[in-house]
Amino acid sequence: MRRLAFALCLALPAVAGAQRLTPPAPGLGDGLERLHERHQHGPVRAGGDLEQQYVVPRRPGQRQVAWYDFDWQSVDLPAPDGGKGGLRLYYYRTAQAQARRALPAIRSAYARLVEEFAYSPTRRIPYILYGTQREFQTSNVFEVSESVLGVTSPQDLKMAVPWFGDHARFLEVSTHEMVHQFTIQKAVDAAGGDPYGSAIARLPLWFIEGIAEFYTKGGLDPESDEYLRDLVWNPDPARRYQVVPFAEDRLRGFIPTYKLGQARIAFIADAYGREKIQAFIEDAGVPGDQGRDGRGFAGVVRRVLGEPLEQVDARWRAWLKRRYFPEYGRVRQDLPQARELRGLPGEPEAFVTSPDGQVILVRLLDREKGHARLWLADLRNPKEGLVVAEDDQPGSESLHPLDYGVMALGDGLLAWSAQAGAGDVLTVRRWRPDGSAKLPRVQLGEQRRLEVRPPGGGAFVRIADPAFSPDLAELAFVGVAADGQQDVYVVPVAGGPARRLTDDPFAKRDLAWGADGIYLASDATDHGRTNLFRLDPKGGVMTRLTTWPHHDRHPRPLRAAGAPPATA
Repeated sequence: MRRLAFALCLALPAVAGAQRLTPPAPGLGDGLERLHERHQHGPVRAGGDLEQQYVVPRRPGQRQVAWYDFDWQSVDLPAPDGGKGGLRLYYYRTAQAQARRALPAIRSAYARLVEEFAYSPTRRIPYILYGTQREFQTSNVFEVSESVLGVTSPQDLKMAVPWFGDHARFLEVSTHEMVHQFTIQKAVDAAGGDPYGSAIARLPLWFIEGIAEFYTKGGLDPESDEYLRDLVWNPDPARRYQVVPFAEDRLRGFIPTYKLGQARIAFIADAYGREKIQAFIEDAGVPGDQGRDGRGFAGVVRRVLGEPLEQVDARWRAWLKRRYFPEYGRVRQDLPQARELRGLPGEPEAFVTSPDGQVILVRLLDREKGHARLWLADLRNPKEGLVVAEDDQPGSESLHPLDYGVMALGDGLLAWSAQAGAGDVLTVRRWRPDGSAKLPRVQLGEQRRLEVRPPGGGAFVRIADPAFSPDLAELAFVGVAADGQQDVYVVPVAGGPARRLTDDPFAKRDLAWGADGIYLASDATDHGRTNLFRLDPKGGVMTRLTTWPHHDRHPRPLRAAGAPPATA
């Protein structure tokens, strides 16, 4: 059985079962194709292809429907190698700037994958580009949840990707979905057309997602390497946090499907040769018996790698041991040097601390209910912590777990952003130590929502990584407005218009406001990786602090010795 669509999701490890394959309902992508044909060839006569009309949204029960004025347009991109396929890019008038930035990335990924796959697609790819991630989440082309970053249909080849305001992230997600396109089309062509998708169904989901991650990341990237190292060193079978057998596909989730899928592809390339990756796709298209020793995945493995599945699995486990056990012997830091904070009312996913380090504001996950909450506590007495905010309710529909930072914590004042309708809003709330208690604990005071608007009007689609000024009079944040750019803004804590400090297409994140400016990470670099910068909150001048070709994140300015903390 096969999923209806392949989706790239955020990193929440979970277990999911296979879904039943059902024919896709006619949707917006079909309408776009027909609209393009009507513009190309003139009106269609009565009773023709446009006789049946579709009304969107086609999922009226969706939890939230945000309305946008999508004036769709399209442009055809020929295949760079002169092949039959190519790509039709759909975008809307208000996303023209995003489309111009996306085109070079799309072209380069297509050309690179033609070389990697030694294959040129034979069918044109319908590529639907959304100007912002929030607009993508209200799409009716696919059923999209907040954790989905991009999606591809193996039936009609539609793919949809948003512009994130972050070129590197867009390139990663777009390339991932493009790999799905190449994999599907090559498997179908190898099967002589295969209108029912049986060729792609012979490949396990971990292979489909693993090959997408492998080609997107250029092999085994540092993040995946860290996951593998920890899985080998610190397995937890009770939580299904462990290395799985080579052919295992029943256990679904971010780690077994994406990370261990990518690792298994890297193992194939390292142990048997990079060309064997493509041989799996080519062999899956060969029709034959689906029995135990025939054309099931075990049969594909034997034909491609020349060894039985049991032998390949033994090599896979030995490859992991040789890769990570020697490094374990060189480790000098031991776990007892850190103390785990236990007894939290949920799974901690992100946190910030007060300037003195005594109070913590945590974003907690409830896996069973799929909710998130913000929780404030004194670290010396965490059992008496307090819930600050919860999501999945009016005015706080999402606290954006796993997506971006939403919390700021100062002495006596905290702030957070949450989705409310089509955009994000900022809320500030007072807090103070409870001096009447025997054990240290905190008390919450009044809260109020800030009316924050971009300088050009409208609303912020995203408000991320808020940070208080040292005097607690202002809040800086990374905002995404209708133009799709990530820029740094400042707003008074008392409320008022937001002041824009940057105006460029580079990504910004991890704000921290110190005495000499706003520190942040940005990819405004010559090598495209994130380095650290200091931003002047008055004039908006950026000063680069690090230059090496590696990712730097989460700067934290230190308070000068003897300097008193600001209080709200």
